[in-house]
Amino acid sequence: MCLSATPGYAVTDVARTTGLGGGVAIVYRQHLQCSILPTPACRSLCATYHYQRPRPIIIMNIYRPGSEKPSSLFFEELTNVLETLVVYSCPVMVGGDFNLRAQGDNDPDTRRFVNLLSSFDMVQHVHGPTYLRGNTLDLVATFTDGVPDDITVLPPGAISDHSLIT
Repeated sequence: MCLSATPGYAVTDVARTTGLGGGVAIVYRQHLQCSILPTPACRSLCATYHYQRPRPIIIMNIYRPGSEKPSSLFFEELTNVLETLVVYSCPVMVGGDFNLRAQGDNDPDTRRFVNLLSSFDMVQHVHGPTYLRGNTLDLVATFTDGVPDDITVLPPGAISDHSLIT
């Protein structure tokens, strides 16, 4: 993963614990003080966490394999992680490849996800397709009091089969 960082940037990554290859990474400016936060172990998702200074913010990057239907375990683990992160009382940004078809309210997993975010006073900011096949799989969520000024979603296919979200 270190090859993905250009000069002046660093990478923290976590490999998938099941399946072939993959994982998640956060690329950040090298001058920032970053560390991985201790959180509950997860089997159904893979995540990195950063606590940055001088202005603290927690960034959580999630990857959930698309070959698996969202299970109760996924929602339980995500709930446990969010319960851990909320204790820090600072802005939290959760993003990544959730592999939920978040474009429609008629999907029970999507409704469960939206309800989970709502229970933590969080909102999801990405709308429109983020995958070549037209689904909204890649998401960014924050607490309602920490909404980012601008989120840019490049069309899927510009860099990979998923959108780059900045």
